Amino acid sequence: MNKSDGKFLKIKRILALVTAVGVLWASIVFSKNGFNFETNSDYIWIGWLLALAATSAEFMLASDFRKLNWSIVALGLTAYIYSIWSNVMGFQDLRGKDTTDIFSISASIFMDVYPEVTIAWALGESKLGDVLGNLWRSVNTPEIVTGQDGNGHTQPVQRGEFQNGKYKAKHRPHFDSSRPPQNAPGTKHNKNWGQE
Repeated sequence: MNKSDGKFLKIKRILALVTAVGVLWASIVFSKNGFNFETNSDYIWIGWLLALAATSAEFMLASDFRKLNWSIVALGLTAYIYSIWSNVMGFQDLRGKDTTDIFSISASIFMDVYPEVTIAWALGESKLGDVLGNLWRSVNTPEIVTGQDGNGHTQPVQRGEFQNGKYKAKHRPHFDSSRPPQNAPGTKHNKNWGQE
């Protein structure tokens, strides 16, 4: 990879982050508008608070799957439903229409999913967790979410077992000591390998 590839990736990440924050703000405003309080009402802060809380719950759901529990999954799913529907209502308010059409629904789904996914990608954390993957894993492997083994016993979640060196392979690797090490970038090799 040359230097121009790194610069282009950095520009893409910055653009993605800026657009994601903009779409996130628009989604929060539409969610607030979809709450359906008059702007001069003393309770407009509730719309803002719910919009920000829904956004926070969506970010929680889009985190590392091993750190989720059923409450976070339920809150995140409820937040997406609330936020998408309030965005639909916000689009109706903006467009002056009382009907729900495919544009309002698809744009509302995009406005809710795009920021979390894009911000994670822009920060280099796209493999950490994602909404659709976490929902799929919750359905297919509920024992991970509940922290139980196959017998229904609660098991503590082993965080970082691979990073802390606790992982044990099922078989030992086989090394051929008669072969010199392969040239790998950034390593120094003894030229007198095997000449003892």
